[in-house]
Amino acid sequence: MMLGCSADAIKGILGVYPATYADDDMKSALDALASLNPKPIEACTPVEARQQPTPVDAVRKVMQERNISIASHVAAIQTRDIEIRGAEGHNPARLYTPPGNGPFPAVLYRHLKGNGGRFGNLMLAV
Repeated sequence: MMLGCSADAIKGILGVYPATYADDDMKSALDALASLNPKPIEACTPVEARQQPTPVDAVRKVMQERNISIASHVAAIQTRDIEIRGAEGHNPARLYTPPGNGPFPAVLYRHLKGNGGRFGNLMLAV
């Protein structure tokens, strides 16, 4: 689920419901995010948008419900700062890699320059 978007809104954009092709873990995270009742981002002021639940909050909720220690998982993750070339130049990004052999799923948080940058930064998910 995109931050603050309903499943029906996403279906209107993508043509399918967001969980159509998700595996069980991702479906759990999407369900958890929906249960946190985020307001549609377009209905929020910048201050309200910063207070909305995020996908990170949803994953934390699932991990807590399953008694999975966040600390042990976070300690094993390697990080690397990279740049992604875009139309407006290079964009800083941070790559998080869990232990083990991939391929791994990926989540991309995109922070726009200007007004979009009001809602987060590189440290948002930490």
